[in-house]
Amino acid sequence: MTDRFNREKLFKDYFGCLDAMVTNLERRFFITGIRSQLFGAEPPDGESPVGGEIQSREETYVRESLAWNAVDCLADYALDGRLNGQDPGDILVGGQDILDCLPRLMTPFSQWCSIVELADARFGLDSGEPLDPEALALLGNVDVRTVRNAISASELVATKVKGKTSIDHISARSWLSGRRGFKATNFDGPESLNFSAISTAPAFGKFLVAQKERLGLETSATKPVVGHPAVDAKTFSELESGVFKLPIDAVFPLADFYQVDRKAFLSCVMRTFFPEQLSAIQIMFKTE
Repeated sequence: MTDRFNREKLFKDYFGCLDAMVTNLERRFFITGIRSQLFGAEPPDGESPVGGEIQSREETYVRESLAWNAVDCLADYALDGRLNGQDPGDILVGGQDILDCLPRLMTPFSQWCSIVELADARFGLDSGEPLDPEALALLGNVDVRTVRNAISASELVATKVKGKTSIDHISARSWLSGRRGFKATNFDGPESLNFSAISTAPAFGKFLVAQKERLGLETSATKPVVGHPAVDAKTFSELESGVFKLPIDAVFPLADFYQVDRKAFLSCVMRTFFPEQLSAIQIMFKTE
């Protein structure tokens, strides 16, 4: 996925847009001092503010700013699924707030517009929301026609209401797990280690990976290691990517394999992947 974007070019584009904005503000409103606050010390008289050593000094200053850190974290999340210890929603809002201040009509800004769209798409996937074909195409780094073809071939579960196509997030995650270069979000926060708090597919997969590593479990063997015919090496790969496509009777054997409480594991699977069915069951028992 990162092949689409060069991180150094993204910084240069950001720097260029920031430079143009500040230059226009100071010239058109006959004010000074903004540049020195955003880029460091003012360049000496007669020297170009974007030339040679001065530009290098300014770039270093900008790279160390809180504003660039917010935008850089947004790119980390959009491209590689890295959270850097932050909440995805905070990353999205923080980065967008900074980019909203820049002149969007400038050509270099188009790359950052794509980063924002990609981060939005990833956030939707991580939040368990249905995705539109355009968002899924961004995540998979493919043309939207590829996604529509996958829908037609029943590779993706989708519904169409009033002309709008929505793709089920579990189906989307399963499809993305087979796309070369796609990186699932790495939930390395407390949620991924607190089994009882897990309610998202990425956190579920992260927990299984952590549990496997902690216990030294083997999931790549060709021989089944779980007593259920539907569970194989491919299944483990899907599970640890946050995809659950197994029959419900596979839950207890998996719980035994990962050495977690059976009822707690079943509750987690239902809460994460079958929330509507779980809600219906809870209502049914309450009314009896």
